[in-house]
Amino acid sequence: MAQFRYRSMTPEDVIQVRELYIEFWKRETIAKALKMEVPRECEKFVEYALEDAPFNQLSVVAEDTLTGKLVGMNAVVLATPGDRKSWIFPQEDPNCRTMKRSYSILDQLYAMPDYFSHFGVKNCLLSRGIVVLEEYDRRGIGTKLMQKTLGIARDLGVQLVLMDCTSPFSRRICEKLSFEQVSLIDLADKGVENLSDDNRFRIATLHALN
Repeated sequence: MAQFRYRSMTPEDVIQVRELYIEFWKRETIAKALKMEVPRECEKFVEYALEDAPFNQLSVVAEDTLTGKLVGMNAVVLATPGDRKSWIFPQEDPNCRTMKRSYSILDQLYAMPDYFSHFGVKNCLLSRGIVVLEEYDRRGIGTKLMQKTLGIARDLGVQLVLMDCTSPFSRRICEKLSFEQVSLIDLADKGVENLSDDNRFRIATLHALN
């Protein structure tokens, strides 16, 4: 039986992490609904997301100890109120309009509440995407990745961890770990069609650490 090690992402992981991100967008609900061209349209997102994730000691991966294969990851950044670069991907490539539309919706989701003022904090850990390879689903890997992130937050004295839930997979993780819903967008109201009730909502959740 496979066993997994949960550790910080390193620069040596970049090639495998790129593949995990592409897997993420292949399965992402809004990408399917908007007919995003994967992997072409997500390449710039991957490039942007990997500018600092392998080096910041915040992002974590799940590694199969027998094969060395990365089977999951949680890409995390330290976000502050004035640092829009942490909050939203500034997609400007005219050939990636679907990705830009997806992230304009995400921008609205994060703009709703003022997390920092409400909780009296100066920063938070923001999950840019948690993904587990499909063949490794339902082994608790996603939950353990987020538990590792919560442990890192405690060690750093960061009081908030924020995550955008886009699927039943991510919502299960947040429910298990007592994340609270703080804002919600109905994608049908944004003109995104052909979504089931399980997939039509994007939900911002957070975990406040004492």
